[in-house]
Amino acid sequence: MKIRRLRLAGFGPYKDEQRVDFDEFDRDGIFLISGRTGAGKSSILDAICFALYSGIPRYDGRDAQIRSHHCDIDDPSFVELEFSLRGEDYRIWRTPEYLRPAKRGEG
Repeated sequence: MKIRRLRLAGFGPYKDEQRVDFDEFDRDGIFLISGRTGAGKSSILDAICFALYSGIPRYDGRDAQIRSHHCDIDDPSFVELEFSLRGEDYRIWRTPEYLRPAKRGEG
């Protein structure tokens, strides 16, 4: 399996939409995810796990931690992962469970 692109918003520390194009690193052959403590490095890996398996092992079933605490009630939360496997391309879109405002009425 080759991870090609990751797009996420309202996930972990990321309120606004973020994009990582892993295909950009192909010519280098290797890449490093680096940053300060709390910068969101592990959240990139969490997003990949969430897209593939609908869960994150380090949260041990506590899905309430998946949605960004920086989000307002109307902000979207999603993860979109594009990858290829055995010559086929796939795209997964997942949204963590969270309380959303009602489209009609109250609630």
